[in-house]
Amino acid sequence: MRQLLVCILALSRILEGAVPARFTIDYDGLPAVSLHRNLDTSSRQGPGHVMRRNLLGRAVENTPNDMIHVVYSADGDVVPGLKASIASCIASATSPHELVIHIMVQSKHLARLRRELDIKTARRVTSSGAVITLHEIPVQIVEADRGILQTRIRQERGELDDPEVYARIYMDRIIPQIDVAVWLDADTIVQKDVKELHSRLRQSGKTIGFVHRSTKLFPDFLTGKCTTTLDISWNKLKNLTAYNTGVFAVNLRRWTAVKAAARIDKLVRLQNSCPGGLWKGGSQPPLTLSFQLHKHNEADDYILFEKEWNALGFGLNDKSKEDVGQLHILHWNGMQKPWKSNGYNKALWEPYYRQYAHL
Repeated sequence: MRQLLVCILALSRILEGAVPARFTIDYDGLPAVSLHRNLDTSSRQGPGHVMRRNLLGRAVENTPNDMIHVVYSADGDVVPGLKASIASCIASATSPHELVIHIMVQSKHLARLRRELDIKTARRVTSSGAVITLHEIPVQIVEADRGILQTRIRQERGELDDPEVYARIYMDRIIPQIDVAVWLDADTIVQKDVKELHSRLRQSGKTIGFVHRSTKLFPDFLTGKCTTTLDISWNKLKNLTAYNTGVFAVNLRRWTAVKAAARIDKLVRLQNSCPGGLWKGGSQPPLTLSFQLHKHNEADDYILFEKEWNALGFGLNDKSKEDVGQLHILHWNGMQKPWKSNGYNKALWEPYYRQYAHL
């Protein structure tokens, strides 16, 4: 009997040494590892094995919320912008291996995004260790009520009522496993590490961080109609700030706890029941209003980042190189996107678009 046990133990040790490590990606989009032997590598292994070993080690050390999560939402039409923005985000990161980039997309666009972003399955690990992962937008969110958008506004500002635009409101349902996230529109170029936004919001204890802006909601966004439904004086309402939601940071745990999406949904229902609408635009007015409309004795549940974190107007007119040196995120709001034939400021955007192929 003792001899049989010795034989079994010897055989198990031989088999243990023969089984390779398996490198996979777990459900969070983070490198994951299933190890059946020690990761002691031999001199015959090349750079690919070294990179894989580093990724495996990092996966053991990091939990999902140790990472810096960046979220986009996209359809097929903005893929060029998405490529450039992702490449710039990775290039600007001091520790790109900490980045997990999430892209929310409708099922009808999944195949195209996988193909054009070179994501073979649902996610991809870049050579720098950054992870790019796709998330399908659930049908119930695609079919959710969205604010009625006037034809003129759609012509001037684009499809602001698309499901991809409203998906930012439901990030906590689409990507439930993450804590703090930085939202970026696909028409942005990042020039400074977004980890700063992530860290500052987490330390603040607030739900959301907007970028400072001096523009007021009236007259560019509010119509001035049905304002009595909002339980706030018109003088206060019209002077609220029209924060641009192309760049913001959000604590999704707190977002769920304070029922932020429900507050926004209520505002959207008021918008749709008001003849002519409460506001002009898509998801931006109700998102910013939902955090500014609170009782007088309640503290703001948001912080503000410096205006350089969302430099607007790059899709509205040409900028000189002197205009962009100290800016952290460039935003091509407006109809002249840099990937279009009539786009503005292409020279600032194209290097990052070309860089995506080498990630």
